[in-house]
Amino acid sequence: MEEKITSKLLLTALRAKLPKAAVLSEVTMVDEEEAARVRTSQARTSLHFRRYFDRKGLTYDAILPDGYNHKSAVFIRRIDALVFDGDKRTAIEIKISRSDFFRDTPEKRFAWMKHTHRFIYLAPKGLVKLEEVPDGCGLWEYENGVITSVKNARGNKAVQEFPASMYKYFAWRAFIAEQKLAKEPYKKR
Repeated sequence: MEEKITSKLLLTALRAKLPKAAVLSEVTMVDEEEAARVRTSQARTSLHFRRYFDRKGLTYDAILPDGYNHKSAVFIRRIDALVFDGDKRTAIEIKISRSDFFRDTPEKRFAWMKHTHRFIYLAPKGLVKLEEVPDGCGLWEYENGVITSVKNARGNKAVQEFPASMYKYFAWRAFIAEQKLAKEPYKKR
């Protein structure tokens, strides 16, 4: 019987490949640059927003591309796995279909590439062609329970700190995890 490949299966294999690393699944981040563009666009079209941003101490002086529309902008960026391995951070984007791979956007990648040491796609073997992998990104392939590196990601030597909101997010996730553990009966691990 052929194994059904799911994101959950690939995430489990990733944790097995990196047993000493902290692997957080489904991590979201506010893309501060895109959020600044949204605020700028809103402030240019509404006195209400300008007053609101001034009151909150938020800036709205970003450069907007021609035809920019804040109503269609997305500034929440989600990644399938964020790996903390020693002092290195890796963003892992899991792809289980070609259509899913082609829906990925440069804006999402760049937001994560700024804040991590590398950005890697994890996909079933043969799903993504080597020449389709975006510049600077790596590719790991899954086959029969094993993940192998097919293309190394270019390392980011100028990793930026996460936005302050990320640390609140990590603290909240840790709190939720502790609450779940407290509700479970003691199990030997």
